[in-house]
Amino acid sequence: MSHIRQYLRTAEMAKLAHINTRTLHYYDEIGLFSPVYKDAHGYRFYTIEQLNDLGLILSLKELSLSLKDIQLLLHQDASVAKQSLMAQKETIETKMDQLKTIHQLLTRKISDLDIAQHRIGVPLLIDLEEAYLQLSPSVAGMPFTERLAIGYDLLKSQPYIFANNIYGTMTHSDKQQLSDYDFFFVQSDHKQQATFIKPAGRYLSVIYQGDDNGLDAFYADLKRMMGKKNWQAEGYFFERTLHETLLANQQNYLTEIQVKIKDAQ
Repeated sequence: MSHIRQYLRTAEMAKLAHINTRTLHYYDEIGLFSPVYKDAHGYRFYTIEQLNDLGLILSLKELSLSLKDIQLLLHQDASVAKQSLMAQKETIETKMDQLKTIHQLLTRKISDLDIAQHRIGVPLLIDLEEAYLQLSPSVAGMPFTERLAIGYDLLKSQPYIFANNIYGTMTHSDKQQLSDYDFFFVQSDHKQQATFIKPAGRYLSVIYQGDDNGLDAFYADLKRMMGKKNWQAEGYFFERTLHETLLANQQNYLTEIQVKIKDAQ
């Protein structure tokens, strides 16, 4: 037993390294970091000098290297180690770009929902800059299932899936039934990708909450209000989806309706 007392048990090594014992067991199982001695009962024993090797492994793990990559790197010279670290750096840079994009999407969606919750049913004149839209083929008068397939195809062609895009429908203001939309649209950041340019100007904006069943009545109320204020619609009504929900929760669906007001001051 006096010989064994020169060694650290698994729990003692784990405590020194600030990790749990299961981690040490796993490292041993995959051949990454093993004890120098195991007794007849399978108990693991380490030397204090091994703490240096374990610290190196943990430091590489902090760099988000996989255990497989760490295992390979530990047995290479400096030039190979440099190549491995450079490859990991490129991977991290790609992830950083992805996270930056996700952060931008989250910021926009949170801002949209914050604005929407305070403006449901409240018409407001806002100034908008020129916007670049990609349009679907015309879907006016089509059955719902055919429209849905065309809209889905448009969204699938984009960098993001469904509600992570700025998207919606367009209906010409001359139409009697404004819920019978003419096109799906997806907004783009690049003018060269646009098939339609939404003009800059002053727009009437209002948030509608609910499913399509109440949309015709909502538009009727909106047009009466516009008539009272002598506001004349110009071009298209744009319905931009702000909050997607499940079909069973359509009462909480949020849509921003925008239409350019002719000669608005």
